[in-house]
Amino acid sequence: MAIPLHPEARAHALLREFRATLDDPDPWRLIPVPLDGIAAHLGWDVAYVRNLWAGGDEMAGEIAPGARIVTVSRKWPVEVQRFTLAHELGHAVLHPGVVAHRDPPMYGDEGRQCRTLSPQEKEANRFAAELLMPRRAVRQYFLELFGVRSLVLSELTEDFVWHLESSRGRRSSRLGPTDMTVRDLSEVLAHAKHFQDRHFGWSLAERFQVSVLAAAIRLEELGIVVA
Repeated sequence: MAIPLHPEARAHALLREFRATLDDPDPWRLIPVPLDGIAAHLGWDVAYVRNLWAGGDEMAGEIAPGARIVTVSRKWPVEVQRFTLAHELGHAVLHPGVVAHRDPPMYGDEGRQCRTLSPQEKEANRFAAELLMPRRAVRQYFLELFGVRSLVLSELTEDFVWHLESSRGRRSSRLGPTDMTVRDLSEVLAHAKHFQDRHFGWSLAERFQVSVLAAAIRLEELGIVVA
């Protein structure tokens, strides 16, 4: 019988194992997660190239298990390169028998529940999300930025929503909670670099070097933003 892989647990264990090899115990040294270092820790090389092609389509990443090399195309934004690399490392950790293949660009919104993806691709995406955005670190940074552990859309006041919208330069709009969806709220929070009278060094998405949409989905997955 196959042993359940539990992608999130495997990613968490890998981060803990990698942190133990560092002289500095500060967990924020691993944020944004040093993917190239983790790949080397696993015994894999990472190569960056100008572009990758497959059947006339531009790809973002390739895993070659025989050579233990992951190749990443620099054509795509850094956050795409990082999610793609984390996805390929997920294959390396979770799927020892994976065959060499190339993957399209991954923004982190490919859907861990998407029906069109194979079970292995879903697992690699779940692994990547946990590796890039460790739940404890996301929860801690969200608390530092917004002063709360979670937000319930239906309980927000119009003033709170207006301050959030102003972080995206929308001071002229006076939106209320009923004008937003959970995804709207999650994306605003992931993108925000200031709130009320506080200015942040990085938005949540920037701190973890992922796309705004990937960060927004992560906030929802962890129950930090709910309806």
